[in-house]
Amino acid sequence: MGIVHPKPFRKQPGETVIWDVDFKLNLPSGVTLTGTPTANVVGDDASLTVTSLVISGTAVQATYAAGTDGKRYRVEIVVNFSNGEIREGDVYVIVRDD
Repeated sequence: MGIVHPKPFRKQPGETVIWDVDFKLNLPSGVTLTGTPTANVVGDDASLTVTSLVISGTAVQATYAAGTDGKRYRVEIVVNFSNGEIREGDVYVIVRDD
């Protein structure tokens, strides 16, 4: 079972924001995040970009840019665990030009 970040974050269309998805609640003792994480923006609007994914401790940090004003995006972050598991964490991004 994947994790869902408990609270969506907001950004404006012109902003570039760095945000973490933390896997610590799903990480067994002694297991670490490994490999190169990936991101998939789910839905029919691909204007939100997610780049520069890096592992930072128990979290995957990514850079979120662009997006369409008034849209809510679900982003799937996929990462490998050192015990061989592949896990997915979802984060919701709301783009609003306030």
